[in-house]
Amino acid sequence: MEEIAKEMNLPIEDTRVYRQWGKRGGFFNDETFVKLIAPLYCPSSKFKIEWNEELGVHVAVRKVLGT
Repeated sequence: MEEIAKEMNLPIEDTRVYRQWGKRGGFFNDETFVKLIAPLYCPSSKFKIEWNEELGVHVAVRKVLGT
Protein backbone atom coordinates (compact mmCIF):
# COMPACT_ATOMS: atom_id res chain seq x y z
CA MET A 1 0.00 0.00 0.00
CA GLU A 2 2.91 2.31 0.66
CA GLU A 3 3.96 2.18 -2.99
CA ILE A 4 0.40 2.84 -4.17
CA ALA A 5 0.18 5.83 -1.84
CA LYS A 6 3.38 7.22 -3.36
CA GLU A 7 2.08 6.62 -6.90
CA MET A 8 -1.15 8.41 -6.07
CA ASN A 9 0.66 11.15 -4.15
CA LEU A 10 -1.60 10.54 -1.15
CA PRO A 11 -0.97 9.68 2.49
CA ILE A 12 -1.26 5.95 3.17
CA GLU A 13 -4.18 6.68 5.53
CA ASP A 14 -6.31 7.95 2.63
CA THR A 15 -9.06 5.40 1.91
CA ARG A 16 -8.51 5.84 -1.84
CA VAL A 17 -5.17 4.06 -1.37
CA TYR A 18 -6.88 1.13 0.35
CA ARG A 19 -9.52 0.89 -2.38
CA GLN A 20 -6.90 0.98 -5.13
CA TRP A 21 -4.91 -1.72 -3.33
CA GLY A 22 -8.04 -3.89 -3.33
CA LYS A 23 -8.64 -3.25 -7.04
CA ARG A 24 -5.11 -4.48 -7.69
CA GLY A 25 -5.83 -7.75 -5.94
CA GLY A 26 -4.72 -6.85 -2.43
CA PHE A 27 -6.11 -9.01 0.36
CA PHE A 28 -5.41 -9.60 4.03
CA ASN A 29 -6.04 -12.08 6.79
CA ASP A 30 -7.65 -11.36 10.15
CA GLU A 31 -4.35 -10.64 11.92
CA THR A 32 -3.35 -8.10 9.25
CA PHE A 33 -6.74 -6.45 9.54
CA VAL A 34 -6.39 -6.05 13.31
CA LYS A 35 -2.74 -4.92 13.28
CA LEU A 36 -2.55 -2.81 10.09
CA ILE A 37 -5.80 -2.14 8.23
CA ALA A 38 -8.02 -1.23 11.19
CA PRO A 39 -5.55 1.21 12.78
CA LEU A 40 -5.02 2.98 9.43
CA TYR A 41 -8.58 3.13 8.14
CA CYS A 42 -10.84 2.60 11.14
CA PRO A 43 -9.69 5.09 13.81
CA SER A 44 -10.63 4.13 17.36
CA SER A 45 -12.35 7.50 17.76
CA LYS A 46 -14.98 6.38 15.21
CA PHE A 47 -14.83 2.58 15.19
CA LYS A 48 -14.47 -0.33 17.55
CA ILE A 49 -12.98 -3.63 16.43
CA GLU A 50 -15.05 -6.63 17.45
CA TRP A 51 -14.89 -10.37 16.87
CA ASN A 52 -17.75 -11.53 14.64
CA GLU A 53 -18.49 -15.13 15.58
CA GLU A 54 -20.65 -15.76 12.51
CA LEU A 55 -17.99 -14.58 10.05
CA GLY A 56 -15.06 -15.86 12.11
CA VAL A 57 -13.12 -12.60 11.74
CA HIS A 58 -12.75 -9.22 13.38
CA VAL A 59 -14.89 -6.41 11.98
CA ALA A 60 -14.93 -2.64 12.36
CA VAL A 61 -18.16 -1.34 13.84
CA ARG A 62 -18.91 2.37 13.65
CA LYS A 63 -19.42 3.85 17.10
CA VAL A 64 -22.72 5.51 17.87
CA LEU A 65 -22.45 9.09 19.12
CA GLY A 66 -22.36 9.25 22.88
CA THR A 67 -20.90 5.77 23.41
